Amino acid sequence: MARVTEKISSLERALEKLAALHQKTQENIDRLSEEMREFKDEMREFKEWSKQNIAELRKISRKLQEDTEEFKKEMQEFKEWSKQNIAEIRE
Repeated sequence: MARVTEKISSLERALEKLAALHQKTQENIDRLSEEMREFKDEMREFKEWSKQNIAELRKISRKLQEDTEEFKKEMQEFKEWSKQNIAEIRE
């Protein structure tokens, strides 16, 4: 009978340890879940920020292309004007 009592006590201690480990595991899972939620929120914010900035960069790039084309056109006009004036001066 003492042996049965000893085994029962041993099983009770093992169950107590298992319950403590289960509690600790659950706490870790809960903490990890919270961290994952926070990470998802941060990634969502970063994604939105990136979309906004990419759109802004695209606007800037288009404007730069337009300005470059306009500058090229003006330079071409100036070049033609200069040729005309030089031709007139030579005459």
